[in-house]
Amino acid sequence: MKLSSIEEQVKGILAQPHAFVLAPGIRLIFMQQLEYGFNEYDEEIKPKEDLVILTEIDHEIDEKFNDRRTVALAKMLMYCKQFAELDFTDKLLLYKHLKDVFWDIERFYRSALLARNQSLFLLYDNRAVNLALDEPTFIKNSDKESFAKTLPLLYPVRDKMVNLLLNPIKSLNLSQTELVYLCAIILWTTIDINDISPNAQRVAEEVSEQILNGLHNYYVYEKHLVNYAPRLVKLLKLIDASKVVKSAFTDAALLSQVYNIYDFNVNLSELVNT
Repeated sequence: MKLSSIEEQVKGILAQPHAFVLAPGIRLIFMQQLEYGFNEYDEEIKPKEDLVILTEIDHEIDEKFNDRRTVALAKMLMYCKQFAELDFTDKLLLYKHLKDVFWDIERFYRSALLARNQSLFLLYDNRAVNLALDEPTFIKNSDKESFAKTLPLLYPVRDKMVNLLLNPIKSLNLSQTELVYLCAIILWTTIDINDISPNAQRVAEEVSEQILNGLHNYYVYEKHLVNYAPRLVKLLKLIDASKVVKSAFTDAALLSQVYNIYDFNVNLSELVNT
């Protein structure tokens, strides 16, 4: 099967055997490397203009945005020495695993940051949809009548998005540092990844210890939290919440296709991330 140009770009980035050079002579630990990479990623995808509430979703613009962040995510990881020096197959498996889980968390983090008092979901660039409205945000040039029939399937997904991700992130007032630590935890949690090599598992265990030690120091010495366990539990729940939301949307899309209501694989495949 012929690869798309975006897939080729991602594989070309991940195929490099060494990490991107930050600055000659400077040695950084994993979390410092990842935070640098995240800042580069964030600069590529964060809104550059005031927020606009969408009345309809432009799939073409949405797809271009997802292409940009797909490539930016691969570049972000290649700033990290432990990741970059793994075999290509392991890097690709870890990348796909992170992309599936992290993207929704990052989007809701950014949504909460930009619109704290509204139930908005930042979809692409500076465009957001209002999750509090019962009226659907249609997809440009789509069959609106068919799409409207999917709403009984989609409203429960929307409720999960708000209750499991958006509201908890707002309640936590999630910091960028915590978001980057979540990214690291997701990346190196390999238990659900089939075919990962023993070497990658060993590296994951070693780096995970560094991550937890770093998160402990962040909470104790920067946030001055004597008992951070309750916050840590809420933080880690966001990972499972992202998986639940993804699964709920996938189920809704499959049901819609089974009953020949609406083909989400054509118009909303980027939300499923398959």
